[in-house]
Amino acid sequence: MAGEIVHIELPSSDFERSAAFYGKLFGWKTDGVQSGGHLLFELPGGVQGSWIRDALAQAPGPVPFVAVPDVDKALAEAERQGGRILVRRMALAHRGTFGLLADCDGNVIGVLSTTKDAGAPVSSKTEAAPGGKVDGESDPKPKPGGKAAPKKPAPKKR
Repeated sequence: MAGEIVHIELPSSDFERSAAFYGKLFGWKTDGVQSGGHLLFELPGGVQGSWIRDALAQAPGPVPFVAVPDVDKALAEAERQGGRILVRRMALAHRGTFGLLADCDGNVIGVLSTTKDAGAPVSSKTEAAPGGKVDGESDPKPKPGGKAAPKKPAPKKR
């Protein structure tokens, strides 16, 4: 399963229109239940996908999600190869964990692990800061004793 495309995310401004279009064109099916700005669909062959509200999309076009055994290792390798980490490992409801990267040409790719990743706690942030660190995190790797570095306090309002 590692290396296979297991999910695809497509931006949509109108879920009903997208579901009708792809349903008629390719036979994609959806149960019509929306959750968190997503509408899941099933493709022939068992691959899942979701339409995502335009405002929530991480890329202007489709985002394929590739199966990996370990999200953190895949993101680190992408960075070593000249890519950028866009979103560090996060929980994906009932599916495992995922992260997003940009390849050397700027294409956005998701990496998805359906196994429980060992290592740092799952991040709740959705945007990476310059240098690949997620906003508000000083170091996403756990410190001795298994605890992640504390988050920086929010600036005080004046």
